[in-house]
Amino acid sequence: MSRSDYIDRSNDISCQRAGELIPGYLNRDLRPRDMRCLLKHLRTCTRCREELETNFMIQTTIQYMNTDINGSMDLKQLFRDDLRQQEEALIRSHRTRGTLICIAIVTLILLTLTVMDITGLFHITVFFDRIF
Repeated sequence: MSRSDYIDRSNDISCQRAGELIPGYLNRDLRPRDMRCLLKHLRTCTRCREELETNFMIQTTIQYMNTDINGSMDLKQLFRDDLRQQEEALIRSHRTRGTLICIAIVTLILLTLTVMDITGLFHITVFFDRIF
């Protein structure tokens, strides 16, 4: 699944809702679903993207005012990089969740087969002898 496919599965949100989510984006405390919805909205809404970019630049500038940075910072590039990193983190967390669900399902199946073998409802050794 590509990055676009995963982000595009989310619901559409209004500009008002996107504006409500911007502080959460900047503070890194959005739920994955909200992050996915916001990122999708930002792909098509220039006004909200510019609002987030402006707030991001202000926050980044304030954070770096007391640090020793030589030269200039490309705030627009930092913003683009941050959006890309947030999308990638969202996709990684989705993949991790999917992997954990698969592991849980396999574990449940194995546990069920083991209980069935112990109780005599299903003889796993006979089953494996037939397969191999």
